[in-house]
Amino acid sequence: MKRVSGLGMLALGLGVGAALAATPMAGAGTLSADGGAGALGVAGALAAADLGDAVATVGTAAATAPTLPDDFGNIALSISGFDLLSLGNASASSSFCNVAFAYGEFANANAMSGFFNYASAQGDHSNAVVGDTGSFNYASALGDHASASAAWGNGNVATATGDYAVAHAGASVVPGVYDSHFNTATAEGLHAIAYAGWDGSSSNVASALGDNIQDYAPDGTPFGSADAGLDLLGDSGSGGDFWTDLWGLFN
Repeated sequence: MKRVSGLGMLALGLGVGAALAATPMAGAGTLSADGGAGALGVAGALAAADLGDAVATVGTAAATAPTLPDDFGNIALSISGFDLLSLGNASASSSFCNVAFAYGEFANANAMSGFFNYASAQGDHSNAVVGDTGSFNYASALGDHASASAAWGNGNVATATGDYAVAHAGASVVPGVYDSHFNTATAEGLHAIAYAGWDGSSSNVASALGDNIQDYAPDGTPFGSADAGLDLLGDSGSGGDFWTDLWGLFN
């Protein structure tokens, strides 16, 4: 119990510290993105003292910065099944050897299966899910309604940075596939979408860098040919159906 408590305090400090570092970016206009290092991009953005530092740290491709909460009324932290912090409407759930951190109104982080998985959801209505029979997975959702999932295998990494950005690493749209490993999905920008290993394969890299950019690895689309031309911004009637189907993957 003593070891768990020490780990909990360490993660609490790291998680809240990351949220504090991220707050000055709320409302910023643009940031830069580097798909070659998606997780590094998130870390650099969180650690940057201001937007200029974030641009220098993360890369060169312009994208709209994520919207982050402007207060700390909604924070939740769960480590190895222990709920260490729960404020407001944020929710975090974990099982043994997993960590979940949520920051923002109705933000949700879930790390309820497998081992050594980490889920971080920072932004109002953001969602991060890891595990689901897999281990050593990492999912980070940063922005209003951002979503990230890394599951259905081991060693998957999903990073969604931007409002309504979506990143999936693993066989997230193929029922009954639980061995989709070492996939990396990076979505950086408003409405950016990246899927890696969506067909159940392994060792794929998908990088959607910039507003409204999509990238799927392997090539193709997990939604079928009929959905390939949908309006992602919801400006037409079909766009709304697209987002309804997409968000349904989390439920």
